[in-house]
This record gives sequence, structure tokens and C-alpha cells, in this order.
Amino acid sequence: MKQNDLYYTPVRFSHLLGYSGVGSIVRLANYRTAVICDTRFWESAGDSSRTISYVKRISSQLAEGRELKAPPVSKIDNGRVYGSTIPAVVFPKTCFCRKCGALHLDPWAKQNLDANVEKLSCQQSSCGGELQQVTWCAIGDNGYLSEVDWHSLCHPKPSSCRRTIEGDISYLKLQEVNGQESVVCTECLKAKKLPRARLGSVNQVQPWLSPIKHKPIHKSMDGKNEQYYVTEINNPATYSPLTTRGIVIPPESRRLEETSLVSQLRNRSAFLSDIEASNPKRRESRIRQEARNIGCSPHELNTAIQQVRDSEYEESAVWESEKDPQEEEFLAFITMIENLQEDEDFVPEHETGMFRELIDAAFPQYKHVSKLIENLVIVKRLREILIFKGFKRGGGDEPLIVPPDIEQKSSWLPATELFGEGIFFSINNDLLSEWERQASVKSYVDNLSRAYEASSIELPSLSGAGVTPRFVLLHTIAHLFIRELESSAGYPAASIRERIYCSQALNMAGVLIYTTSADVAGTLGGLMEQGRAKRFLANFVAMLKRAEWCSLDPVCSEASGQGIESLNMAACHACSLVPETSCDFLNILLDRKLISGSKEHDISSLEDFALKMALRESTP
Repeated sequence: MKQNDLYYTPVRFSHLLGYSGVGSIVRLANYRTAVICDTRFWESAGDSSRTISYVKRISSQLAEGRELKAPPVSKIDNGRVYGSTIPAVVFPKTCFCRKCGALHLDPWAKQNLDANVEKLSCQQSSCGGELQQVTWCAIGDNGYLSEVDWHSLCHPKPSSCRRTIEGDISYLKLQEVNGQESVVCTECLKAKKLPRARLGSVNQVQPWLSPIKHKPIHKSMDGKNEQYYVTEINNPATYSPLTTRGIVIPPESRRLEETSLVSQLRNRSAFLSDIEASNPKRRESRIRQEARNIGCSPHELNTAIQQVRDSEYEESAVWESEKDPQEEEFLAFITMIENLQEDEDFVPEHETGMFRELIDAAFPQYKHVSKLIENLVIVKRLREILIFKGFKRGGGDEPLIVPPDIEQKSSWLPATELFGEGIFFSINNDLLSEWERQASVKSYVDNLSRAYEASSIELPSLSGAGVTPRFVLLHTIAHLFIRELESSAGYPAASIRERIYCSQALNMAGVLIYTTSADVAGTLGGLMEQGRAKRFLANFVAMLKRAEWCSLDPVCSEASGQGIESLNMAACHACSLVPETSCDFLNILLDRKLISGSKEHDISSLEDFALKMALRESTP
């Protein structure tokens, strides 16, 4: 949509806190590409961000105590945009002619045109070809993103070329040389291949900031010069967002639904402070005046103000805990909560007793599955907070993490609320502890652990668990269960997420399979129904069978390494991998053989092991 010579592009909250976040290159509604400015510019554009309430635990544990705010919201009404928008700048500003290949540096400025115009023409004599943004940029492991210095790239050392860059680079052309896109100088005929071409320096820190006057050579922590190189704008190395998630649990989840008036007052701290500081007569006058402006009675406004004050007290009274955040969530899932109300933000329904009764009464052949599952919980409602913590660029060993406000001086982080439902189940810890103590299992998974340590992959979400038999088993179960739900319940796998609760020291072995949306009403309830005792049993047994077979067997089951840096064993797209949005661990560290068993590695199937344990307990 266009208004006042500006183009507006709608973006989902979940995307804005992911691959369309601060510092990312996005495609706009007018088909140009642009970069999202940092959060300091969000505020200067008119901050209508809403502070997210009842998240002190998550803020303290996952956001270093900083306030969490939802991105500003705007509305479109009768073709006009109202409210605050998030600024972005056109990038790259270098264009090339689709007809002759000549490069043009910021042709909008040269031709005195708006950067949003739909077509630009090549100004080379008798050409007139259409100009298009280049798809190349310069990045560094320090998080820098810059226009490519095309002249210096093609002429890295002083040469006999008589041309020097003076705002006109049309003597340089993009051409294919020996099958690779290259920049070619038409004056001296020098050429430079573009992919991964090295640069000595760059002229920008970020596209929305002022250019660097003196091109510095930055040094990294080990004293070496920072490396800058040319890459395509859609290369994964150009942008990698850093996000974290947390689920709101009691007591913060036990708030009642707020009226729209209470929600509105939460974001009006100046008015609330004025009311609190006023004498009784002035306070009464301000209440009457504000009630007329809002369209409610003075009594309703007074009641809403008191509710805000009460909730602030309740929020500040949240306990301070030294427990691991995931341990707290795990305990919340397995603990019976009394007097639950449907409008709370965390509504678990324990199905474990019904599950065991069902197996005892109707499916005794699955007694071992009853032994395997320790807790089964239907999560009728949950509230997840997605926090954007920054981004990084490049593929170095230790790329710099750039915060959302660039300077890391802001007291808040962008975040959003997601509402949904899910199925939680945990594996019997005693059984699992005995299973993972087997020498054959430990030796087998140690190979995968060493491969991960030797790789260039670093998974922050894995830091607490480590590559252990317990983790690989739980992770593979989660993926196979998602695939089973996709076929049995008709859910697209891309709409389902996993959350793994794994720690041998803390006796955690849980899996949450859930779906969320930004709508406060949450989702439709179809996923949680798959957690009912009978349906869960059918899905879980089918999942165990699914682990035994892959359409690419025997290639898949006999693989010694596949996937990213060979960090999967018996796991491929035909059996165990799920969409990237569903997995917190890059679709790696998976192996069906830990479930189906392997004679070659002396590993019994999980079913056989559970059956053996069940028989041992039943034998007098």
C-alpha cells in the first residue's frame, strides 16, 4: 500500500521477531528490498508499543530483567494508515541494468527520483534498459552490513586503470565469467568473481546509519583483522536472528481476562501517575473528564484503575526462584493445579489416570507403553512469549551478536504473545535412567556427541541438555510424533512446534507438542484432543512403528551420518525431519535406531526394553 510517497508492507508479529526482524533484508510491497531499522527508530517513529504484562519470571530469566514490549501496531482504514509503523530503508541502493549489466550507484539520487518508483532506466547512451537492485551485499562477523565497494572489489590494489570512483560506477558491469557472476571493469578488463569475494573494509555499519567517513580495519578479539566478504542478500549467513521463548506458568498465568478498559489503562502510565498524585477534588474531576473521553462511567473507570493497581501488586509479588526456567515449566506441567478457570493463561488437564485405566481395561497388550509414559497432560490453553534478543551475520566461529537497539542501551526488548494448546507427555525417569546407562547406548551416542563438538554448529537451546542418549531419544520421539499427528490428525507439521525438557540431573524427560497463534483466542482445540487417552495411545503406538521403517531404507537406517554436517544418523526427510519452524535444534541430533533398535550396535528397541522392565516388575 502507498500513502504520502511511502510504501507500507504488512508483517506478521512472529515474522517481525524472526527472519524479518531488526537488521534483516525483507521484500517490500513494491518489490524492492529493504532493511528493518533498529528499535531506537521504532521509538522515534512514535512509540505505540504495548508493554506485555505478567511476564516477570520470563523477563528475569530470559531477558536479563528488561521490560518486554510488543512491536507497535498500525491499522489501515479507508486506504489510510493510522498508528506507528516500523521504518525500513531501501537496500541495496546499487542497481544494475538488466540489458547491458552496467552498475549504477544510488540511481534514485542521480535521477532525482523517489526510491519507491516502480521503474528506473539505464542512463547509458542508447541503452534505456530497466534497472534492478543488485542481489549482493557486504557482511562481516562483527554484524556489519554494507553496500559493496564495487570499484575496490574489482581493483583491490592500485592499478593502471584510469577510472576512479567518483559517484559513477557505470564502467563496471555484472557479467557471468566462467559460469560465475562477476564484476568486470570495461576500462582495464579486470574481473572479480563475487561469491565470498574478500574486502579489506566496508563503508557502512548498518544501512540505516550514517556511512563511515574513514574505512577502518577492525580487529577481532584474537588480534586478527575483521574479515568482510561479498555474499547474496538471501544467503543464510547474511542474517541469523536470535530469539528465545518462554511459557507463562502459575502464578502469573492465573490472572483473569482483562477488560479492554484495563488493557488500555496499562499503557497510560502518565495518566495513572497523575491520578495517583492528585488531591481528591482534582482526582474526581480528572476521572469524570477521562470517562467522557473514553465513553464509560466514572465508576467503571475507577474500578478499572483499581484492577490495574491490584494486578501490579500481584505481578510484583511473583516468587524469585533459582530453578532452571525449563525445570519450572516442567514442574508446572506435572503438578496438579486446583481451581483452574478456563480464562487463565495456563490450563493443563491431567490425563495420566485415564490413560492407565484405558490400557488396563481395554488394551493390556500395551502394558509396556503404560510403563513408558509417566505423565500425560492435555494443555487446553497456554501463553508463550517470543523474545527477539538480536541477530548475527557471517559464518565465523564467534560472530558478534548485535542487540535490537544496536547500542544495547535500551531498557526493553521486542516480544510478542502467542496463545495456543498442546500435548505434554514425559517418559518414565526410572526406566529411562536404566536405558541410558547401557554401555552400548552410551557408546553409540558418544559418536554423535563428538561429531557435534567438532562441528561449527552451536545450539544455545541445547546448552542445558547436551548431546546425551536421553536428549537424542526425546528429540527423535518429538519429531516422529509431529509426523504422526500430521498424517493421523491432518495437522500441517509447519504449524506444530516441539519443546524438549531434558536433564538427567533434574530428572526431566518431557516433550511438549504444541501450536500457537497471535490471536488472544488461541487455536481451535484440535491438537489437544489428540492427547485424549485413546487417541494418544493410538498415536504413540503408531509413532513407535513409524520409527521402524523409512521409505529410503536401508540407506537411511544404515547411514553413518547425514543432514547438516552429518549430525543425524537414521533420520532423513522421508521419516524424521520436520519443517525448520517446528524444530528448536536445526533438524539435527536425531536417530530412529534409538527407538527401533539396532542389532549391529546391540541396542534393543524402546518397546522391547519397556516390555522387559514391565515383565520384571510383574514377576514375583
